[in-house]
Amino acid sequence: MRRIQPHEPVLLDYAGALDGYHSDQARLFSLGALPEDLVAGYRACLGILEEVMAALRPGVEANDVFARAAALAGRLGYADRFMNAGPAQVRFVGHGVGVELDEIPYLGAGPNLTIEAGMTLVLGAENAAT
Repeated sequence: MRRIQPHEPVLLDYAGALDGYHSDQARLFSLGALPEDLVAGYRACLGILEEVMAALRPGVEANDVFARAAALAGRLGYADRFMNAGPAQVRFVGHGVGVELDEIPYLGAGPNLTIEAGMTLVLGAENAAT
């Protein structure tokens, strides 16, 4: 609990609901330009997000989507901070939208699901490489 400092990232992650359906989103702000290492991390996040989006097709296994994203994070040097760090690190890069905030299918390690046409997904790159 301290004052926000110039040139540091501030992450807002919030949820909303409409007619019984839930979703969440995140936004990153800073007071002034971010240091170059954080800008590089942001660019890495965008690359990982592009990899996830390219992998999403009907018939693809959700575990495979996560594995591709995690492998790219590792190649970029962010394996220890991919989708947060330490005990806060999560093993998914997206999830479905529905009556629960984090709905199946999960794009992550664990019980595998096959991506089907018509699924609505939230892709989470907000913590991908911070």
